[in-house]
Amino acid sequence: MNGLIKNIGLIIELIGVALLIIPKVMESTTNTTLIAGGSCLVLGVIAHVVINKFVK
Repeated sequence: MNGLIKNIGLIIELIGVALLIIPKVMESTTNTTLIAGGSCLVLGVIAHVVINKFVK
């Protein structure tokens, strides 16, 4: 369980990457999908740093 908690930031980042790749492949890129994907990437990085700082 501790391993999943430590990797939750990475999982959020992968969701963000999927949110950026899928619309590009389908050729329907909108600002909404770009904002959602970018937000997930930023939140994933922040979550990864904060969680790994406190979970040992």
